[in-house]
Amino acid sequence: MNAPGSGGRIAIVMGVRTPFVKAGTAFSDYSARDLAVHSVDALLERARLPADQIDALVYGNVIVDPRTPHLAREIVFASRLPASTRALTIVDNCITGTSAIGIVAADIQTGRAEVGIAGGVESLSNPPVMFTRAASRKLVDMTTARGLGARVRAALRLRPGDFWPQAPAIAEPSTGLTMGEHCELMVKQWSIGRE
Repeated sequence: MNAPGSGGRIAIVMGVRTPFVKAGTAFSDYSARDLAVHSVDALLERARLPADQIDALVYGNVIVDPRTPHLAREIVFASRLPASTRALTIVDNCITGTSAIGIVAADIQTGRAEVGIAGGVESLSNPPVMFTRAASRKLVDMTTARGLGARVRAALRLRPGDFWPQAPAIAEPSTGLTMGEHCELMVKQWSIGRE
């Protein structure tokens, strides 16, 4: 490992990615974790890096799937990386991958790591299915009800509309705008040209 603050040069040696495809098409059977594992293993192979030389994996996505809340850790377990590899999951909207690179670079700069992998992934074909808050409350009431009669009464409160799924939003809850829409506002505010 580098001595903290050694000032050694940090380099991005290689990058790999999966192709962009329309949601619900070619990658519809693959989760974000699956796609990330594929790219991590491909990176190790193409760079001819022994997996045990990787000190850190920093990965993230925009739409956090509650089935894999610590995405980076699951990528470590499912990839060729040893289970001892430090894993950090981050969420930073559309710049998650870039932020991950910064974290790995800081780890190298401070001597916490010599070699790291950074990335971001998204699978809009497999987002977590969500229901309205009212539907969620009814389902929780049903599962926590004591006794068969109470469970049946709670289940009878459910209506067909309660089962209409909601797609996860990419927009910020506080503004209702996506990161791209925020960027457009910034471009106008600062008079940034497109040349």
